Amino acid sequence: MDDETGRTGQTKSTAGGQGPRVAVFGATGGIGRHLVPELLARGVEVRVVSRSRENLERDFAGSGAEIVAADIGEREAADRAAEGCDVVVHAVGLPAEAFERHLPLARSTVDAADRAGARCFLVTSYWSYGPGDDGAMSEVRARTGDSRMSEVREEQERIFLEEGGAVARLPDFFGPDPGFSLLNDGLESLAGGDTVSWPGDPEAPRDFVYYPDAGRLLAELVLDERSYGEPWNVPGSGAETPRSLLESAARIAGRELRLRRIRRWMAYLVAPFDSEVRAFLDIMPLYEAPVVLDCSKLEGLLGDVETTDYEEALSATLDWMEARR
Repeated sequence: MDDETGRTGQTKSTAGGQGPRVAVFGATGGIGRHLVPELLARGVEVRVVSRSRENLERDFAGSGAEIVAADIGEREAADRAAEGCDVVVHAVGLPAEAFERHLPLARSTVDAADRAGARCFLVTSYWSYGPGDDGAMSEVRARTGDSRMSEVREEQERIFLEEGGAVARLPDFFGPDPGFSLLNDGLESLAGGDTVSWPGDPEAPRDFVYYPDAGRLLAELVLDERSYGEPWNVPGSGAETPRSLLESAARIAGRELRLRRIRRWMAYLVAPFDSEVRAFLDIMPLYEAPVVLDCSKLEGLLGDVETTDYEEALSATLDWMEARR
């Protein structure tokens, strides 16, 4: 359908006719840092929201985005952050040990968007599926496993979908960004000449999405009114084994790959002494099985989807890491 701007399939415009106003909650996370510039490049008014004004200034000062420091877990702050916006994007990331907080924060975001008369959009991960299998997983694939983190992700999706929101499920991330990424961790070890430790099966094919590609594809979904009320699998650069990607990176970096598989029993030995490992055990079965997403539904919406090939993306990521040393 045509909106007030006359652009088929786009979200409604603001009163000033300059396109929609989008609030990005969790803007200083890895996905937010790449989504925001994509929205700005499309002429969208963007409000970036995070608890830390210092981090917001670090990432977005001079970008043209409106900066709002707010704890979205508090009703008044969440309402202030959503006020006057047409879309509220929830791209909040939390450490594994605080994972349960995703649920009250999701409800807070949805409620604030509702009071503001805005649509809501959730950026999440494939974790809601549970462990994968040899086939590509579509949006309606049944959930498996007994992970509490997977249950939290599934409930988070339900909260948004019941309110007519859109849900974007991403594969694991990598690329030029300091956000959480197992592949980035492996690339850092490789670049430093250290042994790469991989939790799970390095021979199990899985998809990885390059941060800049994730930002671009998410921006297209956020601005397309047809995406709302539905879950969407977002593609990465294709299913490859972690070993093959690390071998490619080693060749690019001129390094020898030394790869050590971390099995679950090994993680159990470390868990009593490391809270992050202890929390990760819940989700570790997902890294011992293939993860391939069926993204044909998204391709039917957006048309042919282009992503950065691994060789180019790995090279750019290694260059970025080298520049930060």
